[in-house]
Amino acid sequence: MKRWVILALGAALVAGVLEGCANNPASKSEPSPSVQQHAGEDVQSEDERQMVMLFQGLIRMDRQADLAISKQQAEALLPYVQKGKDAGGISKGEREQVIELLHDSQQTYLENEAKQTAQRIRQHNSAVSRDNLSPEERQQMIEQFEQHRKENQDDSSAARPQGSDRYAASSRSGMGKSVEQQLLELLQSKQ
Repeated sequence: MKRWVILALGAALVAGVLEGCANNPASKSEPSPSVQQHAGEDVQSEDERQMVMLFQGLIRMDRQADLAISKQQAEALLPYVQKGKDAGGISKGEREQVIELLHDSQQTYLENEAKQTAQRIRQHNSAVSRDNLSPEERQQMIEQFEQHRKENQDDSSAARPQGSDRYAASSRSGMGKSVEQQLLELLQSKQ
């Protein structure tokens, strides 16, 4: 019997402690100020984001046989890419200078790449409520995605020379490296 009384008192004591902690405002878990402060911030600055998009576009452009970066262009681009890597971004003026180093067809390619990227971002942002799609709307999105992927595969396979592993090698060589490092290595290989 004494054992039951001790057990009941222990249970009552534990319940009282738990109830007290639940009602104590100091014991409630709140995010730390640093978490609250950084929650709304972007991971990349706008300059860094623009630089990454430009550098990715340059890498993809170089994979196109008729748009490859020349030795002279590589030499002129290297300082900008190195600065971007070191500083974590390049200014709008520097991005414009990089684009000015390219031929008209290369500039057109990068403009089209930028438009397509902006369109993908808009589509992604507008598709936030995909859970509310009807089965027909969902199927239409799937078909559009598959068509887009097929077109891109057809374009990339037509753009590379037959029997050449240049495209495949450049696709694999960038695994695990920053875009800046990939572009640096690409430009240095052209010298």
